[in-house]
Amino acid sequence: MRLLGNRVLVEMKKPEEKTQSGIIILEDSQEQKPEGFVKAVGEDVKGSIKVGDEVMFRDYGQMINIKGEEYMLLHEPDILAIVD
Repeated sequence: MRLLGNRVLVEMKKPEEKTQSGIIILEDSQEQKPEGFVKAVGEDVKGSIKVGDEVMFRDYGQMINIKGEEYMLLHEPDILAIVD
């Protein structure tokens, strides 16, 4: 996939299935956090965000499904932080 402009494609981070104490969380109860891994960037994205980065983002954007995986399509300004 080739993104246009300042768009960023982020693979959604999978929610934890257990708490720290070992309690299993049912899938319906899991909240998807606005975090994930950059899979593709558009040609106008500045060098600070690159493929493979773990990022936190605003919960704006378009959720899309590609081959059974959930992705968020964002504009570069919606990326809030790169997780080290």
